Amino acid sequence: MTGWFRSEDPGILNRMLVKQLAYVPVLLALCLVECSGGGRGIGNTGGSAGGGKGGSGAKPGTGGHSAGGLVGTAGGEGLGGNGGLATGSPSGIGGAAGKGAGGGMGAMVGAGCAGTGGTQASCANCYDQGLKCDPSGRCVSCLTDADCPRSNGSNAACLNGRCGCSDDSQCAGEQAGTRCVQSSQNCGCETDADCSTPGALKCAPNHRCGCGSNQDCVGKTAVGGGSTPGPVCDPSSGFCVQCLTDGDCTDPNARACYGDRCYACHASADCAQNSDGSLCQEIGGNAPGVGQCGCTTDTDCAGHSGGPHCVSNISTFKKCGCATAADCVGDAQGHSCVNPANDGWLQCGCSTAADCPSGKACLSTKYVCQP
Repeated sequence: MTGWFRSEDPGILNRMLVKQLAYVPVLLALCLVECSGGGRGIGNTGGSAGGGKGGSGAKPGTGGHSAGGLVGTAGGEGLGGNGGLATGSPSGIGGAAGKGAGGGMGAMVGAGCAGTGGTQASCANCYDQGLKCDPSGRCVSCLTDADCPRSNGSNAACLNGRCGCSDDSQCAGEQAGTRCVQSSQNCGCETDADCSTPGALKCAPNHRCGCGSNQDCVGKTAVGGGSTPGPVCDPSSGFCVQCLTDGDCTDPNARACYGDRCYACHASADCAQNSDGSLCQEIGGNAPGVGQCGCTTDTDCAGHSGGPHCVSNISTFKKCGCATAADCVGDAQGHSCVNPANDGWLQCGCSTAADCPSGKACLSTKYVCQP
């Protein structure tokens, strides 16, 4: 025997033939699988169409047929469901031809959006934020104009997922202004003539109608400040705010202006009448350049209405407070030893009007006596 391919031993040849034939069923099975079309994409919502047609067959190989494999059939349409992306299966794969390589793989199907009654996975947190899910899977403010109601009973325009305007007619009666400002696609103003709401008759540089003077802010609350008074007009925005300068901060417990809010102090001089103590500490802790009034010893609490003792809760910061109601006799803030902020610091204050000096009432939200 000079080589396996020249062997004249019939036994060897037979065994080799049997071994080669054993691969035939496997090759046939692979061909059947690869030539089949893409399956139906099963989504958790209504999906897009299934996979596209398979790629073209392979180039012929040695001993193979010159034609490529069969084109796979198109994948079926994704089924609707509840939640998740609806993604079709890949398309069929071109079959092999002889000993040539297999055909190219077909393109994947794009992700489907929410089907009827379904919720796409990427929109899972939209509703927790008070938003809606659009067909592309984004969390948006609106889907239609009806999702943009206005206080005057009209609807704003829904523009690519947010409420705005595209025409002046959509801004009739709006406090921000009766003009549709094209640069922002929001109702606003170009001149004072576009402002018609009493107390907001000035067109500010930000193209919103607002206050023109502090007089327009009497009795108003600060923008974004909840119940915080906003007695000062900011002409740059037209908003009523708490302060623009330190001089606007008249509360003895908040003498320092930063941004448009009043804080306790810039320096210890701002703490002269602060109920918490005579020292300005932790500067920069709440905002740049401002801190909290407090104390380090009882001496720092002399004449401060929080109480005669320098006390702390579980933190290292200390401020003036009390141990018992006896520490608060004659205190202007109240004759009871209370925990006004429910934070562990006991300070002189009130629970009822009976805890207040004559002529003062107990402000229940702050547990202090005020005229």
